[in-house]
Amino acid sequence: MKNRINLYSQEMQPKLQLLSLNSSIFIWCIFGIISLSIYFYANGNSQKLQHEFDQLELHRAQQSTLVKTMQQEISELKRDPLLLNEIEQKQIVLRLKKRVMNELVGQENLKSNGFSTLMLDLASHHEPGLWLTRVSLEGQRLTLAGAAEESSSVPKWVGNLSNTTFFKGKEFADARMFRDEQQQLFFVLASDFAGEASEGGVNER
Repeated sequence: MKNRINLYSQEMQPKLQLLSLNSSIFIWCIFGIISLSIYFYANGNSQKLQHEFDQLELHRAQQSTLVKTMQQEISELKRDPLLLNEIEQKQIVLRLKKRVMNELVGQENLKSNGFSTLMLDLASHHEPGLWLTRVSLEGQRLTLAGAAEESSSVPKWVGNLSNTTFFKGKEFADARMFRDEQQQLFFVLASDFAGEASEGGVNER
């Protein structure tokens, strides 16, 4: 009586299949082609990277040589004393010209403002029987010349002018009165004013 049954039949057992020569050659050819492709690709990239590296090294060497050359030229460069002196002289002349220009602009403004203030004050303080024949404002020197019917009108007129904007706080250093052959009374008042209002260079007659 059988007590064992073999369910693993011969048909179900794996069978050994050996590769043929042609199959082996084909597989090895495929493997060789893939290996060569990988090798040539890697070698090409390596050569490309090596070429770029060589170019960078060459550029760096050129730049280093250029820097050394420029540093040597700078160290050997000497200042020309004549050129430096010429530059310094031109700078001094330029500063002086700027100063003169600023002075002229400032004096022009002061002249305009000072003379206009003077004429307004003279016009607003007219004295009957007294008239002016000349008004001169040159720098800080003011000269007033005129005639009057009475000698007493001159100091009265000057006293009224002392309260004006232009003449306030100022005094005449020179005052002359005289008569001509026809007994006409003339006067000349002159003074050097050191104020901002009197600076300028106007001469009106």
